[in-house]
Amino acid sequence: MIAGIIVPLTLGLVFHSSAIAIIAAITWIASSLFQAKGKIKGYLIGAVGLVLYAIISFRLTLYGEIAVSMGIAFPIMIFGFISWLRNSRRDKVEGEVVIIRKTKIREFALVILSQIIMGVGYYFLLGAFDTKFLILSVASLMANIAGEYLMARRTIFSIQIFRKCR
Repeated sequence: MIAGIIVPLTLGLVFHSSAIAIIAAITWIASSLFQAKGKIKGYLIGAVGLVLYAIISFRLTLYGEIAVSMGIAFPIMIFGFISWLRNSRRDKVEGEVVIIRKTKIREFALVILSQIIMGVGYYFLLGAFDTKFLILSVASLMANIAGEYLMARRTIFSIQIFRKCR
C-alpha cells in the first residue's frame, strides 16, 4: 500500500499531473488491494475512483470514456458490491469471509466471447467519440470489464489473478 501511494505521487509530481489524477491513481490501487484482501471497502473506494476518472475524462473531453466507465463499469461495481454483501459471512476466527465460487468453463467462455462481441461495440462507441489510442482503449476496457465481472461474481479466476499480483 505504501508503494501504491509513493509511486503515483512521485510520478504525478515528476510529470506535473493534476491532484485529482494522482488521487484517482492512488484510489484505484487501494481499491484493487482492498478487494484482493477480501475487504468490501474496495468496492466503495473503486466507485470513488470511477467518479474521479469520469471527472478527469470530462476535463480532457474523453466523452466515450465517461460513457463507458459510468454506463458499464459503474453498474458492474454496484453489482459487485451487492454480490459481495450476499456472499460474505462473519467467522469468529477469520473475521469477514467472502465465499469463492467455482467458475465453470462455460461461464468463463461466455465472459471471453461477450467481451469480444462487446469489444466491437466499444470500438465503434469510442471511435464515435474520437478516442485517442482507440485499439489500446478497447483492449483495456475489455480486460477491465471482464475482470470486474469475474471479481463481482467472486470467482476463483479473479482471486488467482490477485494472488499472483501480490
